[in-house]
Amino acid sequence: MIILEYLSIISIVLVSISSFYLPLLGKKLLAYRNISHEFLHSYSFLLAILGGVGGGLLFFQLHTILEIGIALLFLFLLLLIGWIDWHTSYIFDQLTIGGYVILVILLAMHDLPSLPYQIGISIVTYLILFSIAKGTNRLGQGDAKLMALCSLMISWEGVLFALWLASISGLLCVVFLFIRGKTFSLNQEFPFGPHLAFGAFFSYLVSLRCSIFFSCKSVLSTLLAHILY
Repeated sequence: MIILEYLSIISIVLVSISSFYLPLLGKKLLAYRNISHEFLHSYSFLLAILGGVGGGLLFFQLHTILEIGIALLFLFLLLLIGWIDWHTSYIFDQLTIGGYVILVILLAMHDLPSLPYQIGISIVTYLILFSIAKGTNRLGQGDAKLMALCSLMISWEGVLFALWLASISGLLCVVFLFIRGKTFSLNQEFPFGPHLAFGAFFSYLVSLRCSIFFSCKSVLSTLLAHILY
């Protein structure tokens, strides 16, 4: 038991260190896409904290090495996508589509019978959010791809709950920035990726313990707000 506790602590530290240097990979992707990145650091204490906390929660909830590996890949993808989107307002296909393919392969190794169901959820999620993105310009196409990726890891109720959490998180962020003196216009881009990442990972952790009725009501209201805004 003591050995397992030490191994868990060491694993959490390693996850935190890996998260600390995720921006280095992000800068390489930005350079590959010819996007300005000189103003960005190659490390992030915030990602180190988030990665350590997220990794710790995963180690306490999961048991097999494959489950932990899949969950950690999901966590790293969300952290990196959120970090890049927050600083540049870009969500790269290399991360969303590439991460999607890798997750599908790993999930097929872990639980092949349930994979078609999860792929179906991700396709429906993408089509709905892509339609909203094209019709309203209030969501980005990258956001739709990000949620399609996340839908591989959570149920359809979890997707609704994640969208609700992301909307609440985004609203609180706007209020905080407004208090700090930053103003927003209707045509100004707002990086929603970090909030979607937060909502999806939190939904994955809690395994959706709220009711379906609550989730449906909440997500419909928030998506309607996105369309009308």
